[in-house]
Amino acid sequence: MKRQPIWESRHGFTLVEIMMALAVTGIIVGAGFGVLIASEKATRTNGQIVDAQQSVRLAMELISRDVKLAGYGWQAGIQVGNCITPTGTAAPIVPLDQTPAGPDTAPDQIRMVVPMTNTQGLGGVAATWTLAANTTPAFSTIQLQPGAVAAMQAAGLLSSSNAISINGGLTAQVTGLSGANGLQLSQPAHINVSFPAGAQVYLLQCIQYSVANTQAQCGAVGLPCLMRGPVGIGGINNQVAIADGIEDLQLAYACDQCTAGDLQVRVMDNLDGIAGFTPGDFITNNQWTIPPMTPERIRLVQVNLVARQTARSSDQGLGEGNATANLTPNPLQVSDHNHAAGVFAGGDFGIQNPPYASVRRRVLTKTINARNLALCDVC
Repeated sequence: MKRQPIWESRHGFTLVEIMMALAVTGIIVGAGFGVLIASEKATRTNGQIVDAQQSVRLAMELISRDVKLAGYGWQAGIQVGNCITPTGTAAPIVPLDQTPAGPDTAPDQIRMVVPMTNTQGLGGVAATWTLAANTTPAFSTIQLQPGAVAAMQAAGLLSSSNAISINGGLTAQVTGLSGANGLQLSQPAHINVSFPAGAQVYLLQCIQYSVANTQAQCGAVGLPCLMRGPVGIGGINNQVAIADGIEDLQLAYACDQCTAGDLQVRVMDNLDGIAGFTPGDFITNNQWTIPPMTPERIRLVQVNLVARQTARSSDQGLGEGNATANLTPNPLQVSDHNHAAGVFAGGDFGIQNPPYASVRRRVLTKTINARNLALCDVC
């Protein structure tokens, strides 16, 4: 009997089998696309979270550094830039609460006297900001290394700042120049104080921190942002954006001997009546203009920062759907600022783009020792 060829004994797939295979393939491919989409969105989400965390940590580090240096041996009566209280009194740190008489509806601001120096060359001038010669008792002028005075002028001396600190031990008002490399200091002359050649000289500047929410200030991507920069005597403001996505800055202060009759030196004032130092001892609403509650008595600064994702479009969640995610379901309460009353000036809560609830936020709080402010032992 003749055998049938092998190729003639093969059978093809039926239509049902083909349809089942296509269905299984579609399920597998669809699942793969779902995993791919979720993975891509998760990667983007993680990136936004990391960016927000990095921004708020960077901002906190910068503010912490300046709070620690604020004053830097400041002496009463020395005016640096526009670091003055609303009553016109020079101060080493100037709290600018957004609403001194009640709860805030926008970010706070703060001004601080901070030192700056230069050894790399500022304004195209390479110079070392140190004394070129020993000072003598009752000195009223100092001589600096060649080029230092020109570099200080490029940094704002005599225009936005008019005070210097020598080694952080003596602060003096600058009234003019003394030759090419000298500075004329305010009278009376400084008695029984001397410094050797090579002592570091710092230019004191009034620095302001604030939160901005315009493209002109923050750029197209970084809305909103934290601003920092010198504020000159005439109110000249040269702030620049230093951290993207910073949406809120709230400040509270603890002080020493800010209450009448307080004789406990170097002990934070007990304002809430609870034993020990508690959150209720921080002051959030005050003009700091009526003695004894004046800025030089501030000892601790509590900084509260809120950072948000800088992506300007609403988040669509991790799934394949395009429904807007609810990432901040309730308005934040940050110190004395309830975001339900508005995040920026003008009561803008609920009219932001993207909407408030569809934005990821990170909150960071830190208490900083303002260790360079003048001590109030004999204030």
